[in-house]
Amino acid sequence: MRETSRRWLIRLAWAGLLVTGAMLVGIRVGRPVYYTDGARELAGRELAAAGMLLWQTPEVAFELPGPVEGRVAELPDGRLLYGRRTADGTTDLVVFDPQRPNVAPEPAYGLNTRDNELAPACGGDGAVYFASDRPADGAGGGYDLFRSTWTPRGFTRPVALELCNTAADETDPAPRPGGGAFVFVRIDPALRNGDNGTLYRCDLDSNLDPEPLFGAVAVRAALSRARTDRDPAFACDGGALWFVRKELAVPLRLMRVSLLGSELDEPVEVGDGWRLNRLRAPAPGADGATLGLLQSGRGAGEESTDLWFVSTAREVYPWWAGQRWLEWLLLGLFLTFLLLILLLHLGRRWTALDLLAQCLLLSLLLHLLLFLWLMGVEITGALLDGNQDGGSLEVTVLSASASDSAASGDGQRLASIAALVKFEPSERALDVAAPGAAVARAEN
Repeated sequence: MRETSRRWLIRLAWAGLLVTGAMLVGIRVGRPVYYTDGARELAGRELAAAGMLLWQTPEVAFELPGPVEGRVAELPDGRLLYGRRTADGTTDLVVFDPQRPNVAPEPAYGLNTRDNELAPACGGDGAVYFASDRPADGAGGGYDLFRSTWTPRGFTRPVALELCNTAADETDPAPRPGGGAFVFVRIDPALRNGDNGTLYRCDLDSNLDPEPLFGAVAVRAALSRARTDRDPAFACDGGALWFVRKELAVPLRLMRVSLLGSELDEPVEVGDGWRLNRLRAPAPGADGATLGLLQSGRGAGEESTDLWFVSTAREVYPWWAGQRWLEWLLLGLFLTFLLLILLLHLGRRWTALDLLAQCLLLSLLLHLLLFLWLMGVEITGALLDGNQDGGSLEVTVLSASASDSAASGDGQRLASIAALVKFEPSERALDVAAPGAAVARAEN
C-alpha cells in the first residue's frame, strides 16, 4: 500500500472513530448534559431514569366574564383576580370564582380607584402585585407597580414599588417563589405608540436599579426587530420563567427560559404544535403540572367573554430498548475503526497485516452497502393461492417505494426486485426408533 494512501486511510479511520464514539456517547446519555432546578446544577447522569414533562394541547376549562384586560392571577383561595374593562372605559380588578360560574365577578375591594388597575400577580407570601396609572407617592408617572397583601377579609392598602417605577410604563409584575428576584415589563410610550415591552429584573430587598433580563444587547435587538416580551410568570419552583413574545410578522409565541440562580439559558418556544392562536398570560399551577392560558377577544363590550385554557403536563419516561441495535452498530463501527488504525500503523512493518487491513476495508464497504440496501427493502410472506393448508409459502422481497405504492391502494401487483422464492415444506415423522438390542430383549 502506498504511503500517501495509508496516511489518508488513517485520517479517515480516525475521523470515523471520533464520529462514532461521539454518537455512541450522545445516544447513551440521551439528554442534555446539565439540568437546573433553579438553585443548583444537576448532571444528566443523575436523572437518567427520571421522566420528563410533555405539555399537552390546552383545552377550554371555563369562560371568564370580560372584557379581560391584561393577565389573570390565582389567589390563595382558588379564586381568580384579573382586570376587567368597565362601562366608563377604565379597568378595575375583579375576583371571579370558577367554581361558581353563574355568579358575576365582584370588585377587588381595596385595590380599585377611578384610574386603571390591571395585570395582577400573586406571591407565595400572600402578596399581590398589580399595575395602575393612579397618582400616588412613589409613582413615577404613567403605569406603575403596586403591592398589596391578600387576607380572607380583603386586600390591604396598596404601596408603590419605588425601586421599579419610572416615567415609563411598568406592568406585568412577576415575583419569584422564595424571593430574591422580581421580574416586570417596562414599556416606552413614545416607541411604536407603546406597542413594545422589555423584561426587567431586580431584587426588591436591595437598592440596585432594575436591569434588562436578557442584557442591554438583547434590548437593542428587541428594538430593531420590533420584539415585545410580556406576561412573565415564574414556575412554582422558580426554576423557569414563562412569558409571551411578539415579533414583527411572527405570531404570538409562548416562551420559557430556564434559570440557575441569576443566570439564564436561551429562551425556547413551547407549544409550537398546539395550533391555537392568541394564547397569552401563562399561569403555571402550584402542582407544576398545569398551565393556565388566556384567549381574549371574543365578543365586544360588556358582554365579551374570554376563554381560560388549561394545559396539563404528561410525564414521559426513558425508553432505551429501541436504541439497542443502534448502540451495538456504533460500538461495532467504533471497534472496527480502532482495529483498522492499528492494522494500518503495523502494516508498515508487516505486509500480511497490510493485506488484512485491505480485506477489512473491503468487508466494511460491502457491509455498509448491504445495510443501505436493506434500509429500502421489505420482505413479506403469504400463502399461495389454493394452498390455505400451509403447504406452500411465497416470500417476496420488495423495495420500500413499491411497498408505499401498495399502501396507497393502486391495486396493481408489485414488481419484485429480487425473485419470488417458493418453499415446499414436507412433513416427516419424529418417532424415535428403539435400539435393536432393546427390541430383541422385548421379543424374548
